[in-house]
Amino acid sequence: MALSIVVACGLPPTLEEDAMPAHFQRFLRAIETHDVEAALALLSEDFQLVFVEHGVTLDKSAMVDVLGWDRAVNGSLAFADLQVSDRSVAGLFTERNDFLELIGIPHLQARVVYELGDGGLIERQTYEPLPRQPSIQAHLEPAIEWARANRPAALEEVYPGEQMSFDEASGRKWISLLEAWREAGDD
Repeated sequence: MALSIVVACGLPPTLEEDAMPAHFQRFLRAIETHDVEAALALLSEDFQLVFVEHGVTLDKSAMVDVLGWDRAVNGSLAFADLQVSDRSVAGLFTERNDFLELIGIPHLQARVVYELGDGGLIERQTYEPLPRQPSIQAHLEPAIEWARANRPAALEEVYPGEQMSFDEASGRKWISLLEAWREAGDD
């Protein structure tokens, strides 16, 4: 069954929600409201988040940081063309957040598949970016160069060894740094 559902600025319409597994509906609500604890409760103990493009797999404990980052950067999601069954939900995922907006990226899109276990808990999430997505690194580089010259200590906190850290504290600090960069007008 294919559905078109938007989960940004509100929850999916009730009629379409009825077609989704209950645990997944609760997961969407938790993500939209940035309720990290509620979202974690809907993941199985052996949950895996797979980033196909980078060959990286995260476990449930790492989701605290991922969900915290989303909360700090005011993330919002939209899903479209959902394929729903008793054991999976898949579709087009569109992400927007303040971090992306501040570096000049309106949104990112990916194909996302959620696999559900016997009890309805989410066992696996697979994230595969659509082709030709904007490069975060390329868009971030002018801000990094500005921060190296103007806020090196702040940059080192959020970009140690030129590596991004995706947790709630880093998200808040990135937003503050990027806002200062934008205010300076050096982009």
